[in-house]
Parts: sequence; C-alpha cells; structure tokens
Amino acid sequence: MKKLLTIAFALVMALAMTVTAFAAEEIEIALVPESFGANTMQASDVVVWGENSVTANALGQFSLTLPTTCYDGDTVVLHVKGTSESDFRMWLLAGNAVTASNQWKATDNGYAGTGDFEFYVELTCQYHDADFESAEDINFKAPSWDAQLTNFTLTYVGVMYGTIADMDAAALAEVQSYVDAAEDAIAKGDADAAIAAIDVIAAKGDLGFASCTAKAKELMDKVESIYDAELLASLQEYVDKVNNALETAKNANNDVAVMTAAYEEAVAAADYVTEQGKGYKITTEKAKELKVVAKEIKDLIAEAEEANAKAEAERIAAEEAAAAKAKTTTIVIIAAVAVVVVVVAVVLVVLKKKKK
Repeated sequence: MKKLLTIAFALVMALAMTVTAFAAEEIEIALVPESFGANTMQASDVVVWGENSVTANALGQFSLTLPTTCYDGDTVVLHVKGTSESDFRMWLLAGNAVTASNQWKATDNGYAGTGDFEFYVELTCQYHDADFESAEDINFKAPSWDAQLTNFTLTYVGVMYGTIADMDAAALAEVQSYVDAAEDAIAKGDADAAIAAIDVIAAKGDLGFASCTAKAKELMDKVESIYDAELLASLQEYVDKVNNALETAKNANNDVAVMTAAYEEAVAAADYVTEQGKGYKITTEKAKELKVVAKEIKDLIAEAEEANAKAEAERIAAEEAAAAKAKTTTIVIIAAVAVVVVVVAVVLVVLKKKKK
C-alpha cells in the first residue's frame, strides 16, 4: 500500500547494502580459471570465464576451490550472486567428487527457478554418502542428476567461516539505522517513509537473516496500524450510523416499523465497515463492536414485539371482559323487568277478583 513513491528509493538502498554486506568477514573467491575446483574431474575450459564472472551452460556441474579446507563439523556460509535460466544446487565436495555436506537447492529457498539471485547458503562439512578426509571445493550442480545448468552465471562468491546464526545479529546491526528511521517515521505517522526503510530491512532478511525478516514484519505491523487508524477514521460516518440507529430504536416507543428501519440501517453500516476492514485489526474489532450494537437493536425489536403483543392481548381481554359484563347487566335488567311484569300481572289479577 502507498509504496509507489518509495519503491525506487528502497531498491537502490537495498542494492547498495547487499554489495557491501559482510565485506569485512567474507573471503571473496576470484572468478578466474585458477579458482576452478579439481574435484569435479573436469577442466576449467568447460565453463566460460568473464571479467569477474563464470558461466556454465549445458553442463551438469562444476566447482570452485574453497579458500580454506573444511573438515568434519566445520560450517561455512557461502554468499553467492548471479543469474540463471535454471534451478541449481550447492554443496561441498571432497576428493573424487564425494559429497561432503548437506545439499542446498535454490527453489527450496525462494528462488523462482530463473532470473537474478543472491543467497547466503549455510553448509556443514559432514558424512553424506562416502567417507572423506576433508572438503576442498564448492559444487554448483543442476537441480537433479539427469539435468543440466542453463546459462548459470556467478558474478560473486564469498566464503565466511561460521554459521548464519552467528551472522544474524550482525545483519540486524547493519540495518539498525533503517530500523531507527522506520520507528521515527511510524512515530510521526509517515507510513510511506517507514515502508521505504522497512523494504531495505526486508531485503536483507530475504538473503536468509531471520532477525531482519522478523524486524521487518514487526515494523510493518506498526505501519499497518497507521493505515488501520486512517481507515477507521474514514469510516466514522458508518460508525455513527450504527450508534444513531441504536438511539432511534431506544426512543421509538416500541414502534416496530421505526425500529426495524433503524436495525436495517445499522446492519448495512456494520457490514460495510466489516468489508472495508478485512486485514486490519483495529477496524475489524470496531466492526465486531458495531455488530453487537446491531444485535442490541434486534433484541429491542423482539422486546417491543413482545410488549406490543402483550398490550394487544390485554386490550382484547379488557374488551371481552367489558362485553361480558355488559351482557350480564342486560340479562339482569331483563330478568328484573320480567319480575316486575309478573308482579304487576299478579296484582292486577288479585284486584280484579276483589271487585267481583
């Protein structure tokens, strides 16, 4: 994100750094015929020597002589740069082409299989498939026993005696100024400047230094928080819509239609924040909170529907009770009238008899 303005700068700085990486500790192998290894049992004319480069094409393997012989248990780190049109492998060789270390394959370590490369490769001198006394060569071989190297060119080979772990702290120290620059940019909220520095740290990590990779990730997480905060700020109107919908629902006096409209608006706003916040921690957490608010509105609707249903039931019951009471009163009145009529009738009969 927002890296277009910083890519060129980052690449230039990364290239500048890798040229000088560990120059003090590395022993450079001159890429000249005199450095050709003896243990592949081939002559130096099987490859093409350039000005500080060597190229193998349609060739299964070739080797270069180590600056210092390795013995069982010794570990070396090879710093190799170049270009190739095929995958390749590396290991240490002892006499008569005996494999004398672990084997390393480029595509198992992030190489695309073709193009420019730069790697730090750790090899430990050890028994592999035959006994040996010492290893004298670095072997460069095709990706499988039946394949060949294709336009495989080395432009730099350096050897360091030790392990990548030994050098990891030194690698991080080497990019410390970029770590500081990234931290400063993050503190100022300048994500672009921070990314420019982080790209350089990450480029060092890509060479095989885990501490640099971890530091780049740590810093990038902080940068993402800057973008996250900016994103959430840009979504404030949708946050407000959800909160306002809750207030509308609370003040709706159990008007389910009004509350339902508020709920639908809240859900739409919360869904939008969720969609925009994918991959962003702060915004995603806010989206979860908004969904809880929307659920609260839904619960209020359920309560309103229950209250309305209860009120309606009470109204119907009251009407029925009133109707029943009215009916009872009517019956009483009719009965009373009937009694009166009967009494009057009796009185009249009695009076009539007396006259006779």
